[in-house]
Amino acid sequence: MSKNYNKNIENLTNTDREGRKNYNENMKKLSPREKEVYELMISGKTNREICADLCICRGTLEKYITKIYRKKGVKNRIELINKYYERSNKC
Repeated sequence: MSKNYNKNIENLTNTDREGRKNYNENMKKLSPREKEVYELMISGKTNREICADLCICRGTLEKYITKIYRKKGVKNRIELINKYYERSNKC
């Protein structure tokens, strides 16, 4: 039983490392400002709240969102959030 337990722990640790590595590599594709917008979107903030938090206008935010969607390979916020949580659950 001890060997199986140790092997399971090792597998979980490796999976966690891979998940973090994939997340970090995926985040490298985003500019620093896009990362800020992305994190606020994932946290559930509305566009109005994001604009206020970052002191940007709606048009600027929409450009960031379009770039984020393209880089993440999604079409809308729901897909973006689902993709985020799918990756989170793999870790």
